[in-house]
Amino acid sequence: MTKRETPKNYNMKIIPYENDNVYKDGFIAVDEVSVTYVVGGDCNEPADDTQVIMLVTRNNGTGRYIHIKTEGLSINGIEELEMIVKDFTERAGL
Repeated sequence: MTKRETPKNYNMKIIPYENDNVYKDGFIAVDEVSVTYVVGGDCNEPADDTQVIMLVTRNNGTGRYIHIKTEGLSINGIEELEMIVKDFTERAGL
């Protein structure tokens, strides 16, 4: 096995995985990004209970989608969910 040499002018960037760019020199492809958000429980739950929402994105071969996973999440309004999704899209580079 030979060690792959790094070019002297190596300009590494983390980019979303796409079929046409994953093999280009100087790039590291991101295949999946996930962020878990933890919020306090609602008024019907014990004060120390928390609710978790996880957002995941990956390239499934046809495009990048956002998957939302939660066992339950109470929000006061759609603005809270919009804030979470906006934060995730910025972190995931979407």
